[in-house]
Amino acid sequence: MSTSNQKQYINREYYLCMGKYFQCPMNLLQRVYEKQVVLENIFTRGITVYGTVRVNNCSFHKKVFVKYTIDEWKNFSVINAYHSMYYSDGNTDSFQFKLTVPKDKLSILSSQNS
Repeated sequence: MSTSNQKQYINREYYLCMGKYFQCPMNLLQRVYEKQVVLENIFTRGITVYGTVRVNNCSFHKKVFVKYTIDEWKNFSVINAYHSMYYSDGNTDSFQFKLTVPKDKLSILSSQNS
């Protein structure tokens, strides 16, 4: 029996790792009022990044985008963050984002780090 025609499948799992644990900024609301936009929370699960951005409620209509890179800013991508009713108060709004890194990008990163 020839093995040349048999296909071999390799099951690979990828996980994102952040270099440092993210800590919510101290005096979060004060920072939001000063900077207008502050990253409040971010964590990974598998190859997905979840985050929350807190925004000063300076107008009713707001759009929040998240810019990210996986190659030290040689290239970047931009995604939308979506308004979250659960974490808003009268003076600030909360936006959430979910970013899943494509597996083909992870395999490129893996080979670059080898």
